[in-house]
Parts: sequence; structure tokens; C-alpha cells
Amino acid sequence: MAADIDIANLALSHVSADARVTSLDPVDPTVEALYCSRFLPIARDNLLEKHTWSFATKRALLSPVAFDEDMYPEWGYAYTLPANFMRCVGLITPTGLISPTSPQFSTERVVGFEGLFDFGIETVGSTSTLFCNLDEVRLRYVERVTDSTRYSSLFVTALAYELAGMLVGPLRKDPAMKREMAGLAMQAWMQASGVDSAGQTEGERARRNHTAPWHADR
Repeated sequence: MAADIDIANLALSHVSADARVTSLDPVDPTVEALYCSRFLPIARDNLLEKHTWSFATKRALLSPVAFDEDMYPEWGYAYTLPANFMRCVGLITPTGLISPTSPQFSTERVVGFEGLFDFGIETVGSTSTLFCNLDEVRLRYVERVTDSTRYSSLFVTALAYELAGMLVGPLRKDPAMKREMAGLAMQAWMQASGVDSAGQTEGERARRNHTAPWHADR
């Protein structure tokens, strides 16, 4: 499994940098290490947000929180999102998954319950909060994975190219190389996300056909 150091050095090799990083925490006293330390989290989050990676997808039973009902009159309940939350995949309810992006889970198809399964995510103060009209919510979401040993090998490849594209500016100042890295990063992301999606297909089919245990006796 790749470590952050390996990803950083792979990215540096893509931009033909001679220096190698030996530590990111604490950061080596080199320009290359400084930029790798600064840009690696940004590159990682960019990729994590762009796909529902199997290694980064989790479920959580959300905890309800009090909220200003006058400020949010359209909602009946509010829930605190997990601290490592990045992107909502959907809510899991007794009727199955409600996805914010998939038309096959459109709430308008649930006859007699229009609006019940709507939800929204807003920032209240400094806290990301999920609002809905359900008194119990299980969230399926993409988490911010900082442990690089959990990444797939294709994700590591894509991440190294994504980071390399960010390193070109300060280290090489070569517009042609920057365009090349952007193209290679896109190709690597498409391959990694495609393989990851193919690996999830059977599991997703089983999930969609599954009856939630709290709904089985209804």
C-alpha cells in the first residue's frame, strides 16, 4: 500500500524533479516537500469528491439536533453530519435509498408521500447540517480518507498525476507540461473510477433489491 511519501515522490517523478521527499510530517526543509505537503490534501480531496469510491463510502445513523424552526419552516428535523463528511450519496430509509443525483430514486415516484423524503444540506453557524422530514435517518456518504493505505492502486496513480499537475506551476513553470499532466490526470481518474464502479455493480444491485430490516415486517 502506498504512503503519502510514495505518492509525493511519484508526482515529483512525473514532473521530472530531481529532489525526493523523505518526510511530510514534519516537512523536509526543501521546496519540493513544502509544495507536496501543501498540495497533496487538495489533490486528494478533489479526487474523493468526484466519485463514490468504494474505499471511501460509509454509512452512519445521524444524531438529531435542535434548530430554529422559524428559520427553516420547510423542515421537520435536523441532523449533524459526520466530522469526516465530504459528499452525500443518499439517505437510507424504510423505502430504500434516496439519492440526490439518481432519477430512479426520485421522491415524486413515491405516491402519497410527495415531499416527505426531500432533504437539504446547509451550514448552520459553522456546522454542516442535514435537514429533512424523517425522524430517523441513515446517511450513505463519501468520507475524507486521509489514510493513504486504504487507497486502491489506481486511485494512487490518479492522485499522483493530480498532484503533479499542481506541482508544475511552482516547480517547473512549464505550461505545456501542465496541460500534459492535466490530461494524464483525467485519464487516470477515468480508469480508476471506472474500475471502482465496475467492482461495485453487483453490490449495488443487491443493495437496491434489499428490504431494510426495520421495514421487513410492514
